[in-house]
Amino acid sequence: MDPVQLIRDDHDHVRALFQAFAEAPDHRTKERLVKQLILTLEIHETVEEEILYGQLRALDGMADLIAAAEAEHHDADRLMLALSEMPRADNQYEARVGSLHRTVEHHIDREEAEVLPRAYLLDPALLRDMAEQIEKRRRELLTRAPYPLAGRRARRATRTSRATGRDSREAHAG
Repeated sequence: MDPVQLIRDDHDHVRALFQAFAEAPDHRTKERLVKQLILTLEIHETVEEEILYGQLRALDGMADLIAAAEAEHHDADRLMLALSEMPRADNQYEARVGSLHRTVEHHIDREEAEVLPRAYLLDPALLRDMAEQIEKRRRELLTRAPYPLAGRRARRATRTSRATGRDSREAHAG
């Protein structure tokens, strides 16, 4: 197993969910897709931060890239929390999904270009172990109720942003 490929597969799945949302025929289907998207993103972000980023941060020159990726996760978390609390009939629902899509797409592009290739600098045995850890952690997270992390992650992101003086505009620039 390859942890980089697992992350890329997640990215492809998220893109497919955003595409399905864009093509969905009704509000009910869109709401179901958004719930699935949020859960998928929460699990993806969690395994990245707990498993992948921890190992990559130790590589030379990676600390700033990982900090920027985590800031992008926090931006997405705030949008996901807002969406999870918003009724599907709200006139801002689709605009908020569009904001989430842009935020996530920016993150994916940056991560695939700048972060993931560096993972191959790690020991192959460590990479195999990371892939196993990712699969195990995903299974654990999938057993939780919907939106298991959005509130906690978004509140943590807000505290971190206040503590560092960064806001979401700065996070995107960083």
